[in-house]
Amino acid sequence: MTNPQAGREDSVTAAFHQIIFQEAITNGKTEAIFPLSGADRYYNADALFRAHDMFILIESKSYERNIRDESKKDSACSLCLGLIQNHQMALLHQQCHFIMWGLKRYQSGLDLLYSVYRRAVCNIQILPDCKGLGPATIPKVESARDLAKDLLSESIGLGKPDFFNYLDWLLHVRSGGNSNDGLPTTLYATSHAGGITSMSFTSLSQLAAWAAPGVAAYFNQPKKPRP
Repeated sequence: MTNPQAGREDSVTAAFHQIIFQEAITNGKTEAIFPLSGADRYYNADALFRAHDMFILIESKSYERNIRDESKKDSACSLCLGLIQNHQMALLHQQCHFIMWGLKRYQSGLDLLYSVYRRAVCNIQILPDCKGLGPATIPKVESARDLAKDLLSESIGLGKPDFFNYLDWLLHVRSGGNSNDGLPTTLYATSHAGGITSMSFTSLSQLAAWAAPGVAAYFNQPKKPRP
């Protein structure tokens, strides 16, 4: 039996990639998408996007009301509580981790809207069983087209090495583990502007080395203990 809601989530992700691609070629830059299918519980996102030198994570939802589905993931509570405990990671999260949904236009396609993941998800209305969260506040909701423009202008998103610092924390440290170079699943990058199809990455340092020569050295440096 098919799941039309899942199909719409995929359409939100694909439509946003197309928007980023259009902005990239307009500005003479490149883009890439890394689908995170099957690894959502690790990243709390459906796709990783790169636009020129900036990276973001996007969790896609069919409708705004489906943000409540995050309550089905233990990792959502783990992320929210981890952000409360770590101010440095909360600041990085604010710049690179978003949730996006579709708004159907009459006899037309989807308008895409987004908010910072923490602002939309980390409250007792969305995660009622997550002890330690406060009441919901009204999240700032903006157009995904504006997000793409800000990403290409580098006013939003994270560059190197901040994004890899956040990704390391997200995948390993927030749940009590140690800093680690591994990825939970192989990532495959596709870039329309860059002519890349299914380029694979099996570690953070491999991804960082592709993103910028020398960034991989970040993972060889001694890590300071994180709160």
